[in-house]
Amino acid sequence: MTERWTIHDARVYTDREVAIILRAAAEAAGSSAGQAPALSGLSLEQIKAAAAEAGLDPMLVERTALRIAQRRDESLLERVVGGPRRHREVIRVPTEMSPEVSSRVLSAVRAAAEVPGDGRADAVGFAWHAWSRATKLSVTAHEDSRGSRIQILVDRTPMLVTTVLATLLVVVMAANAMVGSIDDLADLLATVLVPTVVVATARFYWKSSTRAIRDRMAALADAIRESLATGDETRDGPGPHE
Repeated sequence: MTERWTIHDARVYTDREVAIILRAAAEAAGSSAGQAPALSGLSLEQIKAAAAEAGLDPMLVERTALRIAQRRDESLLERVVGGPRRHREVIRVPTEMSPEVSSRVLSAVRAAAEVPGDGRADAVGFAWHAWSRATKLSVTAHEDSRGSRIQILVDRTPMLVTTVLATLLVVVMAANAMVGSIDDLADLLATVLVPTVVVATARFYWKSSTRAIRDRMAALADAIRESLATGDETRDGPGPHE
């Protein structure tokens, strides 16, 4: 079956990035494949083709490439705290939207998101938005010159601000409570250790939530692709060898 949708990514990847993508995709697949010679100057489509020859699922490669792109766009603050505040994935579909397609994909998004939200669908696309744990999640689709463009966007800015402020508050309170009781080196070390543990815990929490967000986005992307594939099979009918 030919691939009918893809992340829009026109840039090229370095040899190190290609190696990271193939290795991560192989690990995700539980395979030893992907240990190909390092190649530089490849586009996403070329990397996916090389991965397919190595026995890897091109969609796993696509997801890994998306994560590398997200890390590249992280600000200094986001690198310090352990992950970005915004995540975005774009799926290109060479098919025009219709009331039936929009409604089917929107239903798949609602089921995969597992959080309540508001959505609408019409002949030119759909829009769905939800708030969960100070995080905004939205999935939108509209037609463009190449078919349709579906975007998954997660904005955790309020959650990042809350996490940073809460961490600073705990650190300041702990320091104020302990600084007056420093009598020896052990007390000094404890005064330094407590804020360090608090910051490390907050960073671990943010990194864990970042992985959870990326997993949720992958689940949404899979649900969208499956709903579109189901629609294609229903419309085209089974082939002679299927």
